[in-house]
Parts: sequence; structure tokens; C-alpha cells
Amino acid sequence: MSVPKNKVPFNLPVASIDKIKAEMGPPPWSQVLVGWERMTGTLICQAPGQGNNGHHHPEPEWWVIVEGELEWRMDDRPPVRVKAGDFVYCAPHVFHKIDVVGDKPAIRLAIGQPDNPHVYRKYGEPE
Repeated sequence: MSVPKNKVPFNLPVASIDKIKAEMGPPPWSQVLVGWERMTGTLICQAPGQGNNGHHHPEPEWWVIVEGELEWRMDDRPPVRVKAGDFVYCAPHVFHKIDVVGDKPAIRLAIGQPDNPHVYRKYGEPE
């Protein structure tokens, strides 16, 4: 299993998001909370206007939005805005692109399998 190095320990029984934010500093950053051979849980923080490169995975991935607002694009479906308290699920091989909207950073907890390869392409570009 390959898990990124963290500024703070992971696999703790309790982790404070406020303490992690203070330790990590301004976005962008990511922090693994749970890392083991079958699953990882990673906090991802991005600033307003930031996003990821569009991609898909061979395995499913899901997220819980902790703070802020994001726009999610999946395959050819219309974009969806999500906010703190929302849950998003992405099936295997579904292209997704995530962008922070609004004027505040956004934090999401990404849950999936470790070493789940990213297959990149631009939004709207055929596979």
C-alpha cells in the first residue's frame, strides 16, 4: 500500500479538522486520515476557483463535503453544486471533475481504494 506522507499522524481514533487546518495552512493541501490496504480517507482542501484535473478510476470513489461549495461534473450529466453536509458517489470509470465555487475554500473527505489509478482527460473530451 502506498499512502502519502502527512504532516500529522493518521489512523487515529479521533482527528480534529480544525487542528489539521491549522497544521496544514492555506490551501491547497490534502491529509490522509485513514490509510490501510483496502481503503483510504483523505481530507482535500482547495481554495476558491481551484479544481482537479478531470479523470476517472477503475474503482468507485465517494466524498463527504465538510466545508464550502463545489461543482461536480460527472460524464455528460449537467454539473451539480454540492455543499457542506452533502455526499457524492462516483461509480467506477465515471469521468469526474471537481471545482471549488464561491468565495471560501472547500474541504471534502475522499474515500476510496488506495492506489486507485487516475486516468486523466479533459472535460468533454472523448475517451
